Amino acid sequence: MLALLILGLCVLCAAQSIGLTFSLHLIGECPVIGSLEAITFTTASFLNTFECFNIEDLFSVNTSDSYGSRSYRTLSSSDPDTNDWRLSNALAYSNQTDYSTILYHQNPPSGLPQEKGQDALRLLEVYAGKGCEQANTHSDTIHPILGWSCSSSRAGDCYDVGYNIMSFKIGPAIVNSRPQGCWTPSTGMGAKRLGSSKFAAIAGVTVTFMAAFLS
Repeated sequence: MLALLILGLCVLCAAQSIGLTFSLHLIGECPVIGSLEAITFTTASFLNTFECFNIEDLFSVNTSDSYGSRSYRTLSSSDPDTNDWRLSNALAYSNQTDYSTILYHQNPPSGLPQEKGQDALRLLEVYAGKGCEQANTHSDTIHPILGWSCSSSRAGDCYDVGYNIMSFKIGPAIVNSRPQGCWTPSTGMGAKRLGSSKFAAIAGVTVTFMAAFLS
């Protein structure tokens, strides 16, 4: 059991979910939830913490649909004290597949209509290496971190990130307080500067979350 002291209040932890469906790159096609090759991660509740997930560790299970949880110690016993998620079609996972395409879904804050581009509560970042590192163990290439912190369209939004996603991080969308607005996706620039629904990752760009936030 992982026990950490969470500083600050948990606001609307369970009210906003993130859904991520990963698949290999198919030209002109998006991952489809429930398709044979796509694997899906969906949050049920999530604290205001940064949590890194390795895709191989998550989906190397012996059941197709399963649930996961990590426990924390919070300041108030009345606050939710776990990060909870669901895996779908996990048996389709293969460590030989290039998971470079993602269908991203995030609700806006509670009470707002499901519209793309609103400030959401959570930040998602994807990485080319395990442990939320920018390089994997089989290559010296440094890949950019791509981040999302806007709400998606109702059906979700498809992106080809340009590399095999081996890990991802979820945390509070602190970046939304910047003048540029939320990310959809971004390597540190505001989403409003990116006009395309697909973002071609450029190898060699090094962007860290804190550097982007403080710049």
